[in-house]
Amino acid sequence: MKKSKIAMKIWIPALALLAALGLALPRAFTEPAKATPALPTASVTAPPVDSVRYIIDSGQSTFTVQAFVGGLFAFAGHDHTIAIDDFSGDLHLTPGSLELVLLQMTIKAGSLAEVDKEFDEKDRQEINKTMREEVLDTRKYPDIVFKSTGVSAKKVGEGEYQVMISGTLNLHGVTRNRQIEAKVTISDNTLRAQGEFPLQHSDYNLKRISVAGGAVKVKEELQLAFNIVARQQ
Repeated sequence: MKKSKIAMKIWIPALALLAALGLALPRAFTEPAKATPALPTASVTAPPVDSVRYIIDSGQSTFTVQAFVGGLFAFAGHDHTIAIDDFSGDLHLTPGSLELVLLQMTIKAGSLAEVDKEFDEKDRQEINKTMREEVLDTRKYPDIVFKSTGVSAKKVGEGEYQVMISGTLNLHGVTRNRQIEAKVTISDNTLRAQGEFPLQHSDYNLKRISVAGGAVKVKEELQLAFNIVARQQ
């Protein structure tokens, strides 16, 4: 009798559980789960609705890189001036303010070329070959891309601003945050941005070229200068 009571105590709840599962399982397996509504996200790359678009005029713009030599026999070497010939991009700004500027620029790494007059044509060709194959590895990393994430601006005159552009620079497969200071002038339908900033070889895993066993070697820091002209669309 005791065994019967114990068995009933075990089986009655078990049967109730099985019955519940028998009703629930077909529904659980046949009805698709309801998707959780996605939370709205703000895009940091979308231009403001009332923004004005400017396209970079590369034909009227200049962008250069200065590479300086060091080492024991640095006096026997020459500094390098590298011109960036192929770049494009656009920016958006709210009329009367630069606080909402969005900027994207793409540089074709293969367009960087030695232009310093200290080198003859043969030397320049050799420098360009080394730079593209050993330093930039342009076949693997053809593009250099800068995207802004924010801008702070101070008006210093009529149509003139001192700005600090925060963003990311992707170079040689490495992406790092950067801040670039520039003077921006807006007149009629033209925007001009001028400035310069340093860049370290090691930040982007760039090889520093050397000769004579390192007696002459390119220094760690590069200096980039730009004078960018953009036209309102």
